Amino acid sequence: MTVQTAFGTKTAFLVELKHHSKTLHLQLKTLEYQLSRLENLQEQYELQQKLREGVRSMAYAYTLSNGKERDLALANVKAGFKECTEILGSLEAQVQEFLGGFHLTMKGIQGFARLCPGDTYEITIKHGSQKWKTRAKAGKDGSQNWDFPEAKITALLGDDLYIKAAEVKTLGKQILLGNKFCEIGELFAAHSQLMTVNLNPSGSLKLNVIVQWDPLAQFYEEMNSPSRKRRMISPSLRKHDYSTSTASTSSGSHHTKWAKLRELDPEIENLKESIHKLAGILNDEIQGTYPELEGCEVNVAALKRMTLQEFGGCKPDKYKSTSSLNIESALECFDFLDTCDVTYSPPPVQRLPHHRHSIGINAVEYDTKTTTDSGISSLNSRSPSPDICFVTGSENLDLALYTHVQICLKLVNNLGAFGPLKWRERDAINKLQQQGIILGNILNRINKMDEYIYELEGLPFIQKLWKDIAQNKTSLCTTADQAAYGLEKEIRKHHENSHSLARSLVMQIMDEQRFRRNSIVTVFQFILFLRPYETSFKRLVDDVAEEELTIQKLSTIEKLDETLKDLTTSGSVPPKTVFVHLVRLLVHDDFDIRESVGQYFEESSCSRRRSIIQNCVEMLESDAPVDRHSSVILLTMLNSTETLDAIAYLAQTDPDSHVREVAKQMLLRQKEGDRMHQQLTLSTNGFQGLLAA
Repeated sequence: MTVQTAFGTKTAFLVELKHHSKTLHLQLKTLEYQLSRLENLQEQYELQQKLREGVRSMAYAYTLSNGKERDLALANVKAGFKECTEILGSLEAQVQEFLGGFHLTMKGIQGFARLCPGDTYEITIKHGSQKWKTRAKAGKDGSQNWDFPEAKITALLGDDLYIKAAEVKTLGKQILLGNKFCEIGELFAAHSQLMTVNLNPSGSLKLNVIVQWDPLAQFYEEMNSPSRKRRMISPSLRKHDYSTSTASTSSGSHHTKWAKLRELDPEIENLKESIHKLAGILNDEIQGTYPELEGCEVNVAALKRMTLQEFGGCKPDKYKSTSSLNIESALECFDFLDTCDVTYSPPPVQRLPHHRHSIGINAVEYDTKTTTDSGISSLNSRSPSPDICFVTGSENLDLALYTHVQICLKLVNNLGAFGPLKWRERDAINKLQQQGIILGNILNRINKMDEYIYELEGLPFIQKLWKDIAQNKTSLCTTADQAAYGLEKEIRKHHENSHSLARSLVMQIMDEQRFRRNSIVTVFQFILFLRPYETSFKRLVDDVAEEELTIQKLSTIEKLDETLKDLTTSGSVPPKTVFVHLVRLLVHDDFDIRESVGQYFEESSCSRRRSIIQNCVEMLESDAPVDRHSSVILLTMLNSTETLDAIAYLAQTDPDSHVREVAKQMLLRQKEGDRMHQQLTLSTNGFQGLLAA
């Protein structure tokens, strides 16, 4: 009996193993089939791209010609361009079906000492129109129980994962902790991956999600649901056609809009995506939280409405420049056809039914690309093409609008709950107010389409300077390299070191820490920075030159004591650039340098002490660990009790271990700080509030 049982068990095991082998073999065959289809689509897509670029060049060449058949040839070329674009869109829809889906499993929030027992957090993850919302409450043992720990989403072309974290307070009130956009390109992997995302700029809160890609998810869904309609997916179309309503899906209406929207260029798509992303944050995530940003929110909402018009806010450029391209050279674009035998007949344009995903759908879509992937690297590399559409109706305005929308996206990252550290948030609010005014000016200019720059009226010096820099009185943008070159000629009248000073001024105009030659500088940035110096430009240059000279002296050991003596005699706190360099010397390897700089700060008067502490608090929010480290050391030397809350926050949440350790040491030196350190230690271990007064 025992032998028969063992034989039966082995037989069952072999049968199960054989069945499993057949299943794997079937999956392998399916993958090979899908791969062959993808390779075929890739060949067709590349061919159509080359054809469209060739047609584009032909159209531009015909616009410059004066032949009798010019209008007829242009009409035929435009029809060919439209046909190629429709085919590319149809191929894109087919590629969408091969992306599969993602299985997301919530692992939890990692917050170092930031998480306290009883805290409730809500995480929202969006991908296109799909949304997954889940909540968890932190337990005393560090556990996190999520109400919806898993979700499945369909991978979409052109969309990133939008992740928002909020802390839920009493009465349902939420405090935004941070939001991030994550690319999905790295998530397409054979094995499960642990995705870790910093939820706030300091990195004190991290979200851990396990991601498993299923390449055959959509394939099996179609096999199991024969009646399910196929969807046409395109970043252009999704922005305008996705809705929670059950609108009509007639073939004619979708075909018309599909043909128009696909004529947009990638650069325009990036601008539209950036506007939608900014609108999603300002008008949906933080609306009403900051009353000062009401003007900015209104203007961004108006820009979003403009992109959602029938033609996607797309108008032909009125200000095209000439080119030396001729028809003969344009024909060379089709040389690849001599060696290409691939023929392709466009499939019928498919309808886009409104489809509900299993984890819910939201009417507002958040989609973006990385801010560095702008598609706009230099003004000189952008040559106009025929029949190209622009969001504002002008390439000039589009580039200016894109630049300021990117500035706003950078600033909104500084909004949120960061404990007692509020300087960056206040600074971001002030700058967003300024950017809101600039966006309003661009909106007013869109309807007028006037080349004259009204903002330069009453500013003759800045007007002359911008004209020399932009080399065109109607240009709204230039590159950082061109701006520096133009400023250098003006600065040379006052100083010899004009090259370095010009670059420093351009970095201040752009509010950047590094000089990038191909970065865009707009006339609005130019006016915003230089307006106070319309009649005192020389004084501005003198101040920048003096700052650079002081930094050079502070970097020289022989001149350090003399420079510190001069700074003491001046009776005022050094400018921020000099101050930051000076504070960094407190962590220098040379003991004598640290001693000299420390003595300078200890001998500061009461009036200077207040300004020094204020500057240090700003440095506590710097992205550079050396700035936070050195500022904590300086606050320790000054016995600053008014900044203990900020120091305690750093001791608990700073991502750099050296900074956390220095902050804890400062707390132990103060009586009240020692109490804060004990409270911090207890809360870290789940005993929050035991030392409360």
